Amino acid sequence: MALFKSANAAVRWAVNYGNEGHIERSAMDKIAAPAAGADSEREQGQAGAILAMLKSTGEFGEACLVARSAVHRISCSCGAPCCSRSKPNWVWHESVNFITMEVKRLIDNERRDGTRGATDNPAMRRALVAKFFGERIRINELAKACEVVEATVATHHGKITKIIKKSEGEAWTLIEERLRLSGIID
Repeated sequence: MALFKSANAAVRWAVNYGNEGHIERSAMDKIAAPAAGADSEREQGQAGAILAMLKSTGEFGEACLVARSAVHRISCSCGAPCCSRSKPNWVWHESVNFITMEVKRLIDNERRDGTRGATDNPAMRRALVAKFFGERIRINELAKACEVVEATVATHHGKITKIIKKSEGEAWTLIEERLRLSGIID
């Protein structure tokens, strides 16, 4: 019997395993109230196995799967006056940052082949990658913030979306095959 019904469910669980409960616990908390023993160790092993399989999709594919599956923010209970009770999930942010750099490289390669390109704006590119992975960003507000016309943002959005959709689709196909062969999904 498979552990998960889909690759999406398996990857989402593995990427977020540890958030809110396992990673946030201090060493003293773990000693005082250890997790559920063998079940916890088995879960850690399963999460690790799935995460190891993500590597088979390549760096860009892995980053796409992580950015798609990881929560954007995790809870925070620091109690500081400035605390909003959540903080950025560094795993999601690092994946988005890597994808942003890779997208720039791919667009630059396309330009070298004689394709005319639009103005380069790192903040706009990063925001558009984050938008692709679920951040609520409006094209018109981004254009205003980056001091460019909406058409420029829309052009970049189209290029970035095309690049990421292709890579993410290939990564999902590959990870689904790997998870199916290993019996983790049906």
